Amino acid sequence: MRKVIASILSFFLFLFAISSVFADRAEAGGGQQACSIAIAKEATVAGILFEFLVEPSVGDDLMINTVSGSSTGFNLNFGQSAVVSEIVPEGWRLVDVTCESGPGIAIIIDEENNVLINCLTVSEGVCTFTNVPAENIPTLSEWGMIAAAGGLMIVGVWFAVRRRRGRAV
Repeated sequence: MRKVIASILSFFLFLFAISSVFADRAEAGGGQQACSIAIAKEATVAGILFEFLVEPSVGDDLMINTVSGSSTGFNLNFGQSAVVSEIVPEGWRLVDVTCESGPGIAIIIDEENNVLINCLTVSEGVCTFTNVPAENIPTLSEWGMIAAAGGLMIVGVWFAVRRRRGRAV
């Protein structure tokens, strides 16, 4: 009978020791990351450095540098969210943002191509930012000047035709 009681006590002592180890790991892992997010970069020219600003709901902002053709990641805790936005370098234009993620991450892309990421459970995701070189497209004011010059030309031709008809009569 003593052996049975001793073995039961040993078993409970063993369970207590194991549970305390797991409890210590859980406390130490309170900052353990639950979601892993990768920022991938696609651009027509490889090797160009692009910067991203990550603004988490808790903690300091984070700057991430990614070279076109590669990806860089960051982690979020459970219940934490972050806004990821690209700092578009001069001479480039951001044309598309696509994100893929597991069921534990909620991702929203707004009209300014900022990405809002919410970490719900352990999961992984990747957001791909696509850039192209900026073209030299005339601005609205340049198009306005072109239209104004064309309008003045048409008015000048109209007056010239009217004047010629007036002389002929």
